[in-house]
Amino acid sequence: LGRRYMVMGPMLIASILSLIAAFVPRGITSVALAVTARFFNNMAYSTVIQWTPELLPTPMRASGASFVHISAFAAITVSPFLIYSDRVWEGLSLILVGVIGVLAAGVALLVPETKGRSMPQTMDDWKTINNDTIFSR
Repeated sequence: LGRRYMVMGPMLIASILSLIAAFVPRGITSVALAVTARFFNNMAYSTVIQWTPELLPTPMRASGASFVHISAFAAITVSPFLIYSDRVWEGLSLILVGVIGVLAAGVALLVPETKGRSMPQTMDDWKTINNDTIFSR
């Protein structure tokens, strides 16, 4: 399949499940939907963590991977505010998670596929790999 679809697919599934869970009455069904959405979010995140070093050339690899990890921790820092959004409206946190997931899946279209390619070693290799996105075809 490739990394792009292993990020996009689970992220879209998680988003759809989150949006459905927002409108289902609270109970076992909404919990099952939310937990399943979390599973798919974790699947997408694990793929992103593997994908990042494959995209970056050797001189930038450590810094780029660090940036991705720091961004993830920044998102974790903001996440409690998502939970408190339920005080405004009961399903708002799940709607926000669903919308953010759809946007993230869309961003995955802009990232080059790395399946069947060697990792870029130089900046010139990196420029070449960046021409392989959905929109550059």
